[in-house]
Amino acid sequence: MKIAKVQIEWFISRKEIPAVSKKKYNDWIYNPIIVFDNQYNVPIWDNNVSTVPLWTCVVHNKSIKGHISIAEIKYLSESAPQELMQMNAGFELYEGKSKVAKGIILELIE
Repeated sequence: MKIAKVQIEWFISRKEIPAVSKKKYNDWIYNPIIVFDNQYNVPIWDNNVSTVPLWTCVVHNKSIKGHISIAEIKYLSESAPQELMQMNAGFELYEGKSKVAKGIILELIE
């Protein structure tokens, strides 16, 4: 399963940004939905219902400065579309249909 180093810009309040964690990968607890740029060419939401298959990722913030964090991400499921995790790929993070952040892959770790 791929793990990527990313830069994330958070749209939520500073106190809602998941804290920097010292936990190991299997202990990650922040699990938003991830949608990569150009992954779908149709709207992904119809009110509160997704119109496309959605995948959950796990986020491990390594450092946070203001509303920008450097983090590691990976998909929660091994059957997720790993091929979307590529260098310089942009993505958005959602909690339900609410967009909470956008980011870019800086480096592939595994």
